[in-house]
Amino acid sequence: MSEADAAAVASKLLDFYKEPARFRPRYLNGQETIAGAWVFKFAQARFPHGILRAFNVEERRRLREAACAFIRQVCLRDAATHYDVLGVQPAAKTEALKENYHLLMALLHPDRQDAHAWPTGCAQRVNQAYAVLSDERQRRAYEASVHKIGSGAAHIAAAAQADVMPAVAARPMSPRRRRRSRIRAAMLVTAVIATLLFVQIAWVSDLPAEYGVLERAYPLELSARWMRSVFSSSETPRFLTENAWSPRATDVVEAAPEPKPAPRRPAPQPPSERVADPEPAAPAPRPARTVPLQDEPIAPIAPAKQRLRLAADASEQPAPPAPTVTSADIETLVARLVSSYEAGDVDALMALVDRAEAASVRGARMRQAYDEFFRATRQRHLYVTNLAWQFGAGSAQARGEAALSAEFVGQDAAFERRVPVEVDIALREGRARITRLALFPDGT
Repeated sequence: MSEADAAAVASKLLDFYKEPARFRPRYLNGQETIAGAWVFKFAQARFPHGILRAFNVEERRRLREAACAFIRQVCLRDAATHYDVLGVQPAAKTEALKENYHLLMALLHPDRQDAHAWPTGCAQRVNQAYAVLSDERQRRAYEASVHKIGSGAAHIAAAAQADVMPAVAARPMSPRRRRRSRIRAAMLVTAVIATLLFVQIAWVSDLPAEYGVLERAYPLELSARWMRSVFSSSETPRFLTENAWSPRATDVVEAAPEPKPAPRRPAPQPPSERVADPEPAAPAPRPARTVPLQDEPIAPIAPAKQRLRLAADASEQPAPPAPTVTSADIETLVARLVSSYEAGDVDALMALVDRAEAASVRGARMRQAYDEFFRATRQRHLYVTNLAWQFGAGSAQARGEAALSAEFVGQDAAFERRVPVEVDIALREGRARITRLALFPDGT
C-alpha cells in the first residue's frame, strides 16, 4: 500500500463524512470499494508522511472522525458480512485478512476507546469473521450461504433493470388516443383477473360446495378456512388441507336368536286302544300381570350363549392406543414457527427443533443459515398457503408451500417468492418437536 493509495482513501473518507446519505448506499451495494487497512490506520491516527505534510491538525482530526464514522456505519452495521467487517474484498488473501484483523482489534481495544464508543459486541463479531474467513472450509460454506441468500434479491433487481421492450420510435399520442389506450388496458386487466378468478373457483379451489363464491376465491379462501375451522366443532387443524385421520368403526355384537324346539308328535295307538277324542280342556286362566314396586323397567336376562359371548368380548378389549400427535400440537407448533421466523429470532426457532437434531451438524448448519438470513433482512412475512399432513405412530409429516416476502438491507425492491415447506414432527417427552425442517433459506 503506497502513499498514493492513502491519499485516495482519505479523499473518499472525507466525501463520505461530508455527505453520508449520498455515498453510504454505494458502499453498501458494492458499487464503491475502499482499502480497509488505511481506514483502520486513519481511525487510530496513524498517518503516512504524505498525509502529515498535506493536512494540518484540524484536517487530520476530521479525517480520523471520518474513518471512525465509516467503520461504525459500514463495517460494523447490523447486516454487514464478514468481508465488510474486516474491510476486505471476497478475493482477499490470508495475509490481508490477518493484517486488517489485527488493526481492527487494536482499534477496538478498551484502552483506545476514549471518545469513540463502538457498538456492543463488535469485538465478538470481528473474531467470528476472522475465524470463518481464515479457515478455507468454513469460508467456502459461508460464501455459498451468502450467495444463496442474495441470489433471490439479485435476480429480482436484474429483472427489474432489464429492458424487455424493444425501442420503437413512435409519434406522440394525442390526449384522446392516450385516454382510449388506458381504458382498453384497464378493461383487459379486469377481464383477465375475472377469468382467473372464475377458473380458480370452478377448478382449482378444493373447498366444499357449502362455501360461497367469495369464500372460494383466493386469498379469501384462507380466511374462510380459518373462520370455519375456529367456529366449527371439528378437530381438524387450521393449517391442514388433508386429514389422514378416519373415524373408527364401532363393533356391534348382535346375539343370534336361539332355535325353537320342534313340537313332538304323539305316538300312534293301535285301533283297539283308540278312544273317542276327549272334549277340549278349558284354557287355563292367564296369570295376572304383576307391577313392580318401583317404576324402573326390569332388564331381561340374556340367554346363556349370549352371556358367554359378551364375557369373551369384554375380556378381549384392545389395549389403550399409544400417544399420537394431535391437531392442537400441530397448530401450536406451526404458529410458533411462523412467529419466530417473522420476528427473526433464531433461538426461538431452534427451540422448536428436537435437541438431538439441533446438536447435530445439520442443526448447526440450519442455525447458521437462518442467522445469516435474519441479519441480511429488515423484515420478513411468511404465509403458509397449504400443508398436507401424513400421520404416523407418534409422528407427523407435512409437505406444502408457503409465500415468503422479505426486505433485504440496502435493497429497495422486496424479495417475494413461493417456497416449498417440509416439516417432520415427533413426540419428545410428551411434546411435539421438529425433527426435520426444509424452509428457505435452509433446504436440508
